[in-house]
Amino acid sequence: MSTIPTISTTITRKKEKNEEQFELEQQFVLRMPSGEYATRLRELIDSGDEKSRERLFIDLNPERRRGRVKFDDTVFKAALYDLPCITETYKTFDRKTLYKIADIAQ
Repeated sequence: MSTIPTISTTITRKKEKNEEQFELEQQFVLRMPSGEYATRLRELIDSGDEKSRERLFIDLNPERRRGRVKFDDTVFKAALYDLPCITETYKTFDRKTLYKIADIAQ
C-alpha cells in the first residue's frame, strides 16, 4: 500500500456581509508541477514542520471550481476536478494502525 503524505493547511472562503471567516479542514489531492517546488513541498511534508501553515496557503472557490495555491512566495493557479472514483484517505500515528479519515471525490 502506498502512502500519500498529508499536510495541515487552511482553506478559506471569502466572507459575505456580516459573516465571519472560518477555517475548514479538508482532505484533498494536490498535484504540483514537477521540479523544485514539488521537491520542496515534499520535504516540508516529510519534515512535519509546525510552520507549514506559514509556507502553504490554499484559497478555493468551490462555486467557480478555481482557486490559488501559495507556496513560499510563489502563487499557482488551482482547479478543482472530479475524480473518476472515490478515494479513501487514512492517517497513522505509529505507522502500524491506520484510521480512515475521509473520502475524496473531487
